[in-house]
Amino acid sequence: MQPQKTYKYLTLLCMFYLTADLLSLVLTYKFIQFGSIFLSTEALVFPLTYTITDIIAEVYGYAEARRIIWLVFLCDFIFALSLYFLIQIPSPNQHIQSVYHDAFSSLLRGTIAEVVGVLAGIFINIYAISKLKIFTRGKYFWLRSIGSSLIGEAILVIISMPILFSNVVSGSNLVKIIVFTYSYKIIFAITMALPATAIVMLLKRKENVDVYDHGVNFNPFELTTTPIKKIDGYEAI
Repeated sequence: MQPQKTYKYLTLLCMFYLTADLLSLVLTYKFIQFGSIFLSTEALVFPLTYTITDIIAEVYGYAEARRIIWLVFLCDFIFALSLYFLIQIPSPNQHIQSVYHDAFSSLLRGTIAEVVGVLAGIFINIYAISKLKIFTRGKYFWLRSIGSSLIGEAILVIISMPILFSNVVSGSNLVKIIVFTYSYKIIFAITMALPATAIVMLLKRKENVDVYDHGVNFNPFELTTTPIKKIDGYEAI
C-alpha cells in the first residue's frame, strides 16, 4: 500500500480554515447595521472558508478537501457542545453567568444550521472546482473559484439563514440578511480570486503537487483517499 503523502503547508491551511469557521460560529448572532444594510458579523468572516477550501481542492484534490471539511465539522460540534454544557455550570458571578449564557446559548443551533447549509453548499463548491479543473485542463482557477463559490454560497445562504435567524429577527430583517450577506459574498469571491490564484500557483510549486481528480468518488460521505501518482513531475490523481 502506498504511504500517505505528507505536505508542508496543508496543516497551516487547515488551521486557517478552522479558525475562520469557529470565528463565524461565535459571531453568528452579533448583528451589524450600516444605514439600510443589516447582516450578521459572521458573514464578514465565513466566505474565507470557501476560498480556503477552493485552494485545497485545487492543489491537493477533492478527496483531501472533503476529509478536511468533515474534520472541521467534527471540531465545530465538539466546540459547540462543550461550550453549551460548560456555560450551564453555575457561576458565583451572576452577571458573568448571564453574559456567557446570552452570548453563547444559541451557538449549538448556529452550528447545526451552518453544517446543514455547508453540507450542501461547500461540497458543491469543491465538486465544481475539481470537475471544471479537468474540463479546463487546470486553467482559469480564478474564474472557477468565483463561479463555484457563488453557487455554493447561494445554496448555503438559502438553507442556513432561515434556520439560523427565524424567531431571532423580523421577517424584513431576515430578507435583508439574506440579500446583503450574499451580496457581500459575491464581492468577497471576486476580490479574493486573484490572491487565491497566486497562493495556488505558489503551493503547487512548493508542494510539487497538482491533483486532477480523474476517477475520484465525489460522494461527500466517502472518506477514503485515492493513491497519488506522478504526472509531468507533479503528483496527481
